[in-house]
Amino acid sequence: MLDHKYCSISVTGAQKAFLFYKKFCDHVFRSLILHDGSSLCLPHDGGTGWPIEQLNQATNEAVRYAQANSWDEVNVKEPNTTLLILPDSFRAITAAFRENAYVERRLYSKLSEVSGFLERSVARICVLVGPTTDEPPAKRDWCKLASSLATAARMGMKVIAVAPPRGDRAYMQNRPDLNDAIELARSAAVLMKQGLRSLIPVIESPHEPSHGPGAHPRSSSAEAFLRDVIKEYYDAWRTYVKAEVDLPPLESAAKSRSSRTRLYFKQKRLGGGVSKEKPKATFTPFQDAIDGSANVFTPNADSSISPVDDPVNIGCTPRKSST
Repeated sequence: MLDHKYCSISVTGAQKAFLFYKKFCDHVFRSLILHDGSSLCLPHDGGTGWPIEQLNQATNEAVRYAQANSWDEVNVKEPNTTLLILPDSFRAITAAFRENAYVERRLYSKLSEVSGFLERSVARICVLVGPTTDEPPAKRDWCKLASSLATAARMGMKVIAVAPPRGDRAYMQNRPDLNDAIELARSAAVLMKQGLRSLIPVIESPHEPSHGPGAHPRSSSAEAFLRDVIKEYYDAWRTYVKAEVDLPPLESAAKSRSSRTRLYFKQKRLGGGVSKEKPKATFTPFQDAIDGSANVFTPNADSSISPVDDPVNIGCTPRKSST
């Protein structure tokens, strides 16, 4: 804690630190073995200026974790994955673009769903896109979001917030509300406040990715963004957050067989290859068909009828002559 190069402490970082010293430091090992499980209280903050309550919380979490686990069980080289939390208007991204092994995509229709994504994810970086709604979310929803972001930051996750695309009626209100939620989370997680970043300036900037899809407004907030709009926004957004996280480019998904078939017939119909009028089907009564075939072919005495042509074999009897 006396090294000023380290300006943040996460719960997961403290857990790994206690596990490391448990394995390689004898007095830490003996202290953990003899500890009765009661809560620890630090006498001071070590000159860091951080709240002593949060330091005590991180210490107790680390001690309990080190008592129940071993350093040999820790996977130090974990894959660097990124959690991408998007509003529901980006739902076309699942079908239009391939999944990436290093990016987790999650869609939310309400702010309350974000907390579940943060709890279940193992990603170390989260990119949160603000909501795209016509009505601004309630203040209590923003407070719950701030609490979830603070908890994720304490566990070592870096959270980056960016503004959503323009065009919705609540766009100008959602921007400052998301900034306020980030600031509230920073005040609640002082130990990891540097891991909570908002890339939404107070004054709207033309360099933001939200200015790209603004030329393609939707008729309502319930309508999904088109594939080209998502691609345009993602490319601008990928460049905008490059200093914080390196996101992979989007790759178009292969079209399914059914989509290719629909596209083929659509092109044929537009080109005039397929008639729009359905052909009318004609039906001939079975008995009239037999009468017609009898008038066309009359066997002689010397001719022979094959079993296929014999009317007895096809389930009917020949008509009696009127003479």
